[in-house]
Amino acid sequence: MLRHGGEHRIVVLTAMQTGIFAAKFLRICSAANTQERLSRVATDLAVRQAHWADALAMRDPGLITDLLGMGIGRFPDTHYWRSSEARATSYRLLSEQGNRFLRLGTGTAMYTEQFVTIEPGLQYVVQLDLRSPQADGGVAVSLCEKWLLTSGRCVAATATAAQGGSEWQRHELRLASGEIGSGSWPTRRPVKLSLHNASASRVEIDNLRLLTPDGQQLATNGDFSSGLDRWFFTVDLDLPWHVWSMPVAIVFDLGWLGLTAFAALFALALTRTLRRALGGGPLAGAALAALTGVLVIATVDTVIDTPRFLLLLLLLTCIGWAPRKPRRQLRRSNRSPTRASSSDSAATSGGRVPPLGTSL
Repeated sequence: MLRHGGEHRIVVLTAMQTGIFAAKFLRICSAANTQERLSRVATDLAVRQAHWADALAMRDPGLITDLLGMGIGRFPDTHYWRSSEARATSYRLLSEQGNRFLRLGTGTAMYTEQFVTIEPGLQYVVQLDLRSPQADGGVAVSLCEKWLLTSGRCVAATATAAQGGSEWQRHELRLASGEIGSGSWPTRRPVKLSLHNASASRVEIDNLRLLTPDGQQLATNGDFSSGLDRWFFTVDLDLPWHVWSMPVAIVFDLGWLGLTAFAALFALALTRTLRRALGGGPLAGAALAALTGVLVIATVDTVIDTPRFLLLLLLLTCIGWAPRKPRRQLRRSNRSPTRASSSDSAATSGGRVPPLGTSL
């Protein structure tokens, strides 16, 4: 009776979980933003297919490239020089008479930014040196509530070169923070100081300072003397930076031999993890679900852009079929105490069991 009751309870719980999942899935699919996203599937697929063809067409000709690829990390610069798609904005650290500065080229929007601590309702001052080969060269400076990509509340101003040439021009901008940086600690959004080229000409930036009303400096490494420490960049369009498909990206970087090696690794991982999951391993079941989800997403995007993501994926391929405890060791640990003690007595007597009534 207990066994049948336990099985019935498992069936009921499984049915309830399935019902909850189905209800959430239908709710997500019926949402307006989901419907709008699904309506663009055909257009999005066409864009991705054109992007994949462009990525493979950029490679060097020859059998060596087909087999071994262009090399890891070569996609952004190859895209910049050979792609038919929109170019990414270039950036470089240059030095002139021992003075370092940042050069931003033209292309799709790229934001060079760092986290800063901003208080609401204050007037901040941005000071920077700017020069451009053309008079209309300018850089937009903004304060935005932002963690990674999507910005919340923002305030921005633009510094424009009055004349082109090699002379540095000093600019001062004022940014009223308004409600930016407001809220208590759990709900307060991080704020970023951001720079991007707002013109059709390259611009060069140096000696940037973000000052509070009482003159306190908030920006770090604004003169770029420490390289790009504390600075990072984000983009609105990431097509120039990586391939929107992991198999195509592997072919570009490592060639068909690299793709074959990855395919063999994933096939082995899926087969052995599935076998372990069917045998009742809970960790294998979770690993199988995670690995399947990653591979589905990887068909339309690259998920191994950074070494730590690649390491996580490689660990995921083997975590589901990690070696079990050896069976012989399990047998020994499951022996009864009586049997174990009699074996130990036999061992102490040289393997002979003494007759009854004989003292050891």
